[in-house]
Amino acid sequence: MAKAVFGPFFAQIMGGFILLAFFSSVFATCTKSAVEKADTRWANAIDSNNVNKVVNLYAKKAVLIATVQTTPIVTRLGLEAYFEKFFRTYKNVRVSYKGNKYIQIFNGGAASSGLYTFSGIQKGKATQVKARYTFVYRSTANGCELITHHSSPWPE
Repeated sequence: MAKAVFGPFFAQIMGGFILLAFFSSVFATCTKSAVEKADTRWANAIDSNNVNKVVNLYAKKAVLIATVQTTPIVTRLGLEAYFEKFFRTYKNVRVSYKGNKYIQIFNGGAASSGLYTFSGIQKGKATQVKARYTFVYRSTANGCELITHHSSPWPE
């Protein structure tokens, strides 16, 4: 749901008023439905095996705590390098969400947490990586923007 906020600012000058500024901003709230769509867009981008489609879903200053990397990724170049290596290592990657998805809506954004499985070909053999995830989204005029993504392997 989009909300518009309009606000005129007036100043009183010698008994009269003058309009100093007028602003408007529109923002969308991350509803449960919007979060589910954002989660699906991310999965579809992963399934495309296209680095740019995936990276373009992350905000400019997003943070990725990745499944198969030990250090946080905090730059666009870092995201590109990570997903390029990921798609080179795992061919024909697909991701599927498993079990319950937990969505929390809060002022200015939302979070989605749960389990997913990456399937693909590594060194000529079919492989799966089971992981836990949390996506944190910020509400924007265009919907839910991915600002933080944490992913870690399932404990053995």
